[in-house]
Amino acid sequence: MLIKMKHLFLMLFGIASFVACNNSSHQMENGNQAPINQNRKPRANEIVFEGKLMDVKSSSELIYTLTVENAADNQQVDFETNLQDIGKTEKQLKKLKHKKVKVYFENIPITKLADIHYNGSSVLGGSAPLPKENWLDVSGKLAGAEAITPEGAKGNIAIIRSDGKITVFEYPVTKTLADLNNQEVTVYYENVAANRMMYIRPIAN
Repeated sequence: MLIKMKHLFLMLFGIASFVACNNSSHQMENGNQAPINQNRKPRANEIVFEGKLMDVKSSSELIYTLTVENAADNQQVDFETNLQDIGKTEKQLKKLKHKKVKVYFENIPITKLADIHYNGSSVLGGSAPLPKENWLDVSGKLAGAEAITPEGAKGNIAIIRSDGKITVFEYPVTKTLADLNNQEVTVYYENVAANRMMYIRPIAN
């Protein structure tokens, strides 16, 4: 009788362990799933903005400027974003054009790289912006551009001045910049307060 009870106990323990293991595995799978964007809540430092997405422009290979119009006063607001931050592709963003969207953004001070010159000429080619009076500049050796920035990732480059001071810019490394690594360049930049978009989703009509 004692042996039968022992066998029964072991059998029940095995069943319970199997169920617990399955439940644990199921929870682990759910925990590994990407969060549903529709349920994304704004973080403490994020501001919520709603309006119609009017324009999507590429500032560089990975950095984009999105223009959203506030329906209340028709005021248009520009947002800077990196595709990695918002988890979208250019194609997905353009599908949202002229649709109502909800945006979460941070208003942050940034050192915004505007242009890079080598031997007196811009290396940005046709995408080089027109010079502005408020631009600042720093010259020195380009560093941190050893490898091309993967698509969808953030990149950083640095300028090492002759006095040893270093200025770092968030900017994706292109093949052109990689070829100029360790060369003397001049970076033009501006200190601005930017609306950095961290999240965007469509609003159902």
